Amino acid sequence: MSVVGLLPWQGALLAGVFGILAIHHPISALISALVLWLTWVGLGGRARTGFGMGLAFVLGLALAAAHLPATAPTPAWVGQGTKVLLHAVVDSVESRPDHRLNVLLRDVSCTLEDGSLAELPGRVAWSWDTPTLRPEPGREVSFKARIDQVGGFNNPGQWDYAFFQRTGGILYRTYVRGGAAELAWGAEPGGLLWNWRTELAVVLAQSAPDQGGAMLAALLTGDRFSLSPETIDLLRAAGLSHTLALSGLHLGFVILFALAAAYLFGLLWPGLLLRVPRPKLAVLLAVPLVAAYLWLGQFTPSLIRSACMFGFMALLLLQGRSRAGIDGLFLALALILLVSPLSVFDIRLQLSAVAVGGIIIFMPTFFKVLDKTRLGHWKLVRIPLGLVGVSCCATLVLLPLTARTFGMTAPNLLLNLLWLPLLGFVVMPLGWMGLALYCLPGLEGAAGWCFHAAGFVLGGMQEGLAGLDAQGALPLFQLLRPLWPEMLGVAVLLACLAAVLSGGGKGDRIWWPVLLGVFLLATPHVWVMAADARDEIRLEVVDVGQGLAQVLTLPGGRRTVMDGGGLRSTTFDIGRDVLVPYLTLGRPPRVDRVILSHPHADHYKGFLHLLAHVEVGTFQYGCSLPGGSYRKRFKELLAVQGLTPERLYAGDQVDLGRGVRLSVLYPFMGDHAPSTNDGSLVLRLEREGQGLALLPGDVEKPALQLLLDTEADLASDVLVLPHHGSVTSFVPALYDRVDPLVAMASSGERNKHIQPATEVLAALAQRKCEVVRTWQSGLLRVGWKNGSVGPLLETEVK
Repeated sequence: MSVVGLLPWQGALLAGVFGILAIHHPISALISALVLWLTWVGLGGRARTGFGMGLAFVLGLALAAAHLPATAPTPAWVGQGTKVLLHAVVDSVESRPDHRLNVLLRDVSCTLEDGSLAELPGRVAWSWDTPTLRPEPGREVSFKARIDQVGGFNNPGQWDYAFFQRTGGILYRTYVRGGAAELAWGAEPGGLLWNWRTELAVVLAQSAPDQGGAMLAALLTGDRFSLSPETIDLLRAAGLSHTLALSGLHLGFVILFALAAAYLFGLLWPGLLLRVPRPKLAVLLAVPLVAAYLWLGQFTPSLIRSACMFGFMALLLLQGRSRAGIDGLFLALALILLVSPLSVFDIRLQLSAVAVGGIIIFMPTFFKVLDKTRLGHWKLVRIPLGLVGVSCCATLVLLPLTARTFGMTAPNLLLNLLWLPLLGFVVMPLGWMGLALYCLPGLEGAAGWCFHAAGFVLGGMQEGLAGLDAQGALPLFQLLRPLWPEMLGVAVLLACLAAVLSGGGKGDRIWWPVLLGVFLLATPHVWVMAADARDEIRLEVVDVGQGLAQVLTLPGGRRTVMDGGGLRSTTFDIGRDVLVPYLTLGRPPRVDRVILSHPHADHYKGFLHLLAHVEVGTFQYGCSLPGGSYRKRFKELLAVQGLTPERLYAGDQVDLGRGVRLSVLYPFMGDHAPSTNDGSLVLRLEREGQGLALLPGDVEKPALQLLLDTEADLASDVLVLPHHGSVTSFVPALYDRVDPLVAMASSGERNKHIQPATEVLAALAQRKCEVVRTWQSGLLRVGWKNGSVGPLLETEVK
């Protein structure tokens, strides 16, 4: 019997998925499999199905273990900052926005400084900024570059980038800008099709002014090379960024094109339909179109997986199966997981599978409701309302996953109603007509007209979005990022809703899964409230790479953020991608206080996103606000929040309540700091006069000497090393005055500044002070419980 439209083998497949996930998340995956069985039984399934689910879980775990590439000891020369001569073969090439390529290299060996040759296991991810050519897979290359291990930011709830790369056999990374890396290329493999596709991407990108052509190239070939960061941000704000990433949506447009062609052939040659029914004709027309689109999109994993889903659904439809949608989806997933089980960890597969499943399960109910109204009988209204229904169903089932993964939402469903029809019924047909003409000799001009028309429409669509954004009509909302039990609870409640809507949720047993879902939703909040109610002070140094971000949590859950880190590029924002996601993990987007120690980029850039999307109670700062355009942006964000920035000087006391305060020890009012670093705030965290932690920002020797010349009490359990532990802040007398039990350093892995410095580590070791570093241990946390003596140290990496 089926449960929520699922057959027993499909329930077992879901258990197998949890088994694969258990290779990296054992506890949460095992509990999820148990909840799956309990929900299955509660919704009318047989209890003995649990044996099949248990077996599938074990098989999934075994399959994942068999496919997971083994790690190898990292060579001593990797990550030391010295360049080596790298020899490799190009394995694959993927274009990225803002004129970048992501090139995967195989068969990698390196010539070291001493002339010896060392081989690297696995593959190397080469980020090539502003490349001078587009290399073809199979081509040999040699160049000088630094080699580093693949790594990410190790904070609770953070996406494990290093593990995800490992699932693809990628263990190392390198970076090159332009052609200044002494690149030497082997002979070209001579792939005419590769050169033709590369040339086509350039033609498309140049077919229309501004970003219209770049968007067309992304839609038709998946080439995102010419997309600007501003365009990406605009589409993200509108909730439409998924429309430029080749996926099942675009294959759906191709299939709609085949359906329209089948309908047109039926009108022109009615006798054809007597030999080949319209559904079969549509499938026959769709097969070459889908194959061509897969080739144009370079057979990306997301396109191949989408093609598998559509292929199975089409086969079942041709056989007259009534369950073609759900059965086709699960057959495709079974094939995908059998061939590549670790693709479960790919967020693109997760999003597409969940969205398609939600549409298949909930859309029949939507049309039932629509058919009961007069609007349901009008075809011209039914089609756009159907698009709205698809968007609503997909958004509903994806919300927990998108909230957890991205932490933000753009509630612009109506934009999808306008945007998707223009893409599917205007831009894509024009683009496909242009591609067909481009393949025919002598019709390049007509093809260019089609490309220009499609790019012109896209450019107008982009200008419309820019106008809405200028009027503040594209709001982005920061969300509470759910903990994994909450996501599981939502999934259980959605299953219960689907059972009720399908008429299979009758009886007393449905209350058990409903109560289970509510329990899973509520328990994390109870746990967070219980943790906040404890009489405990927690100081955390967040792993933000080369920078500093500190979070102070007080009894009652009150939080103060001191500095925000600063890694920021055209595609990466430390505030959006690291700091705020950590702050909103299981908690609402709100902090009580923000303090900026000094206006250096590695301390303030993360605050731009925080001030734009997180509610802040008070803003305080040290020597000055950031300069230039950043000062203007800071003032705008503070004004929107209704905040008046408050400058702090030595002698000020920041009362945090319950006897906890931050004493400002530096800078002195009226003094002119010799440098921006030496204008940093120096704060002492105290409770009832007891020194808990000294937080000296980036002060260096001159400012430290001024501080030591005072009679200020510096004694503290914890010292956050000044200037990330740099030698420019090495003053042994400071360690004597503070006398810390633990010293914490926030710095990037093997950074060029060598932080913490060797002298700093040696001096602290002499004083028997434990030193912990974010690049080694991830997020650093110390806590002081009421009545405890000294800090309780925790790290993310045990």
